Amino acid sequence: MRAILRAIRQATAAVSVAAAVVTALRLRGRVTVPRQSGGWRKLNGPDLR
Repeated sequence: MRAILRAIRQATAAVSVAAAVVTALRLRGRVTVPRQSGGWRKLNGPDLR
């Protein structure tokens, strides 16, 4: 009986860890840096050479 309970606890722990990893990866994928277009442009100003 103890072996069955231990197996159930290990399976529950494994599913919980997997769910946490999936959640972290999904949240990480949602945070994105806005895309920038263009490139370098020449700056003009009195203090710029």
